[in-house]
Amino acid sequence: MQVYYERDDFFEIVTRFIVHNFKTSAVYVFNYYHKSGRFTIMSAENTSPSIPENSSIIKQLKRKKSAIEFYELNHSELNGECRHFLENVHARFFLPLISEDNLLAILVLCRKKYGLEYSEMEMEILSILGSEIAVSLRRNQIIEEMREKDRRRFQIEKLAAIGQLTAGVAHEIRNPLNTISTSAETLLQKDISEVDQSELKQFIIEEANRLNRILSDFLNLTRIKPAANLEIDMENMFERFCMDLQDSDMPEITISYEIDASQNRLTSDPDLLFQALLNLGLNARAAVKERCRSEKEFACGQGAIKCVMSSDKNRFVLSVTDNGAGIPPETRESIYNPFFTTRENGTGLGLSIVHQIIEALSGSIEFTSQPGYTCFTIYLPKQAMK
Repeated sequence: MQVYYERDDFFEIVTRFIVHNFKTSAVYVFNYYHKSGRFTIMSAENTSPSIPENSSIIKQLKRKKSAIEFYELNHSELNGECRHFLENVHARFFLPLISEDNLLAILVLCRKKYGLEYSEMEMEILSILGSEIAVSLRRNQIIEEMREKDRRRFQIEKLAAIGQLTAGVAHEIRNPLNTISTSAETLLQKDISEVDQSELKQFIIEEANRLNRILSDFLNLTRIKPAANLEIDMENMFERFCMDLQDSDMPEITISYEIDASQNRLTSDPDLLFQALLNLGLNARAAVKERCRSEKEFACGQGAIKCVMSSDKNRFVLSVTDNGAGIPPETRESIYNPFFTTRENGTGLGLSIVHQIIEALSGSIEFTSQPGYTCFTIYLPKQAMK
């Protein structure tokens, strides 16, 4: 057997093969269970006879490494339940499955059908077959062990991610809560001027809005819906993109789009795709604002954000570029991590949401950045768009 089978399926194939080719009335499997240190029968109704691994029967099977007739074994070491079971099913041979001197399991062959007897040649063939079965069984066990390690590692990583996410939520919520609490306590004082009261109330409103934004982004991160598959007019989507990015604080920032004339439609989930593009656009706008504040020689009227759609043979290509401050090299590996942000009012969830959305759309995303230029590029496979 060169492929992996679940343990029950594996032994089902083995027993069916032996029953068919050797005319055996039945085959039972005593599988080794490490926790109990016993070889216990599989798939027997209303009974679970077993043999301890330190019994002389097990030592005898390990020593001989080939089929042994039932009468040759020391029956006195079998407990009453096991001996009674083997006698009732007319056990004839024990076939050990040994790999690298380790007894993995025991096949118990019962008497033949039609009153036939096992020949010496059949016994030799069974012993050879037992060695081959043991090799396949060991291969299966190795795969099972690897899968279990992967499952445990995934569970540990998942718990670590949940812990990181929870810590991030707690940290992000604590800051505005502290501001709200401090402002409310100050408002309770009697000697506060109307101007100060108004300012403190505004703090409370702003921080409450920030809390709402954090929770909304967090829910968007954890509730990415299954992707739909609809035809999208990208020109309409880009017009909406430009409109939503217009900022009354900085109306002079140029926001534009460009579409390959030969390909202005694609099939995907319009809501998810727009959310991803808008999040990239909001990041681009924030980067342009940051450059306006930090570089005296850069006028806000020079700020530009552009969304472009093109395609190649196998993919649709969507990009969002800006001439903002750029992403520092030391932070580039962390930009998709939840709650990672370098901005004072950022939640650090926007790019995490984008990354999850693009994965849900069976696509990929990459970026390049330097001071004065950042480009995020989304690739959506054409073969997945029908």
